Amino acid sequence: MLRRFFDWWRGADLAEPEGPVTPQSGAVPYRMTDKGVRFLLVTSRRTGRWLFPKGGLMPGLEAWDSAAREALEEAGVEGVVSCEALGAYRSARVRDERSQMIEVTLYPLEVTRQLDRWPEKAQRRRRWADIDEACAMVRDPDLVAILETAQARIAAQGAASGKAKKVRAKA
Repeated sequence: MLRRFFDWWRGADLAEPEGPVTPQSGAVPYRMTDKGVRFLLVTSRRTGRWLFPKGGLMPGLEAWDSAAREALEEAGVEGVVSCEALGAYRSARVRDERSQMIEVTLYPLEVTRQLDRWPEKAQRRRRWADIDEACAMVRDPDLVAILETAQARIAAQGAASGKAKKVRAKA
């Protein structure tokens, strides 16, 4: 019985999501430290699982700009976002006992400013982690692969690439 409840809570107990796949974008916030790359994760509002800031595409914004805005709203960070995606993953989003398939494209965001107050502070927790901690926290194999891609790209490029641009989202 308890197992069934947890499966339902994660969305695993629902029928296959119906309808088209809904695109979303998200950010993989990171910063360089003397110990290497650190990634910022946030908790989901409903389940408390660790993930990256993400959300629906915002009208009038490019996907990477939407990702930067989500990072500001959900994690309270600003920075330099790259227009080159790290990868994408699919997930079932559960709302009102219905399941919808989403595909989230993630973009690296080099954090230049971390706020003490931000729109969703009361609804989420945030935590900086090295690559090993971050992979253990997200657990999802697709997110682990994206983290490994981010780690390799950041190491190869140093900080932000020449294709990155500054995005300042206003709260």
